[in-house]
Amino acid sequence: MGKRTYDPRTYWDARLAKRWDLSGVGHACYSVGYNRWLYRAQGWALARALRRVRAPVSRMSVLDVGSGTGHWLKWYSRRDAGPLTALELSPAAAGRIRERFPEVTVVEGDIAELTLPANRFELVNMLGVIYHIVEPPAFERALESAARAIAPGGWLVLSDRLGSEEVRPARHVRFRPLACYEDRLPSLGLRIQLVQPIYTLLNGGLADAACSAPAVARNLVHGAEEAMAALLFALDRTPGLGHWANMRLLVAKKVGNSAEHSQAVEGPGVRTARCASV
Repeated sequence: MGKRTYDPRTYWDARLAKRWDLSGVGHACYSVGYNRWLYRAQGWALARALRRVRAPVSRMSVLDVGSGTGHWLKWYSRRDAGPLTALELSPAAAGRIRERFPEVTVVEGDIAELTLPANRFELVNMLGVIYHIVEPPAFERALESAARAIAPGGWLVLSDRLGSEEVRPARHVRFRPLACYEDRLPSLGLRIQLVQPIYTLLNGGLADAACSAPAVARNLVHGAEEAMAALLFALDRTPGLGHWANMRLLVAKKVGNSAEHSQAVEGPGVRTARCASV
């Protein structure tokens, strides 16, 4: 049997048509309840990061890329951001977002294929999105499109593993190293302001540690993760633990075309692999 290919629009439309919930947009191997803790951790990290870079979101125009169920639309709306625009690849999800958020402008399409208006948004949110763009040309186009859409002085927020090397755990996932973004973003006029951990024990951190164990043991670990989600969330806030994070948040500022790199905060501190070309 041949290897299954990954067509993003087909994959996400089928997945979200079946499960339009946090498990559908989040970690499909875990329950909706566990995914609530994952999104709570992301929200905690996002709020902390925006405070640290002094980026108050009140009245900011925000483009939410890959809106899915609209989780981040609600997050920004609660903080008085606006106007809000959702960019959603899945026709099924885009239709439901229009029904649920009538005040939001919904654009159906692929950020790697669209030409977004230049300098339109004060913040572009790509949490949980960029590592699902697995093909290098599409990844490059997505970054270029996002950078073009950000107004001078505006912000790009994304999440990725941001470790020392690339990891391909699934056909629809390509985790890229921090060095990839350090190399690419400055040429797009984006300067990295901050990198901080999101999860270390959550998001399969314990299961990753048990990856060489027998299947029965891995299943037990998986069940324990579900049961201990709240505890893992609390432990992930432990100072110093983020050095081993399995997911990190990056904030970059639109400063114009510049080759100057800022030093990442709380990053892994190892620059080896860069952006893969194949």
